[in-house]
Parts: sequence; C-alpha cells; structure tokens
Amino acid sequence: MMLLLSISHRELRELRKVIQMNGQFQITLTVDPSAIPPLALAPTQDLGDANTALPANEALPITGGTPPYKVTNVVGTVPPGVTINGDGTQSGTPTTPGSYPLTITLQDSLG
Repeated sequence: MMLLLSISHRELRELRKVIQMNGQFQITLTVDPSAIPPLALAPTQDLGDANTALPANEALPITGGTPPYKVTNVVGTVPPGVTINGDGTQSGTPTTPGSYPLTITLQDSLG
C-alpha cells in the first residue's frame, strides 16, 4: 500500500533537525480511511449517446479511490462492438442502437 504524506515546509525543517541531532528517529503514522474518497461509478451514469459507426474510446466516469482502477466484473449486455476494458476504459465502435443496462464492479489500487 502506498501512503501519501502531506507535510509543511516548517514541519520538514523541524524533522530534519531531529534527524541531524539524533541520527535515528521513529515516525508513527495514523491513517484516516475516511480521508480517501470512496470508489464510485455513478450508478445511473449514461455512458454517452454513442452513435453507431463512431468510435467510443474513453475512460469510464470513475471517481474516488486511488488510481489505477481495475474492472473486476461486468454484468449485463455491452453494446455490440463496444468493450469495457480491465483498466476502466470503454472502447470500440457501437454497431446497434439501443439501451444497454450494465453493472460494473471496480477495484482501485488499494484493493
């Protein structure tokens, strides 16, 4: 797991002083999981009014979590000619107009 630590310039200068004076130090990190926005794909998100014969190559509207994202399951019928890729993108050229309800399960880099 990768953690991103935010520290001010003043705090960094103080930390450097401690390291220089003592040679060794111990850091305790407290991670607040609520600080990471939840992973989401808008539940009723219209993935666009794709026109047949026009390519639909774009990222799914995924928010939150920690990229990169991974599609772990797709339930429903994808429009003929279009693929939901494992990296969270859709690609291809739709060949048949219509409505195609899908349920997409996602995973972010933190699992």
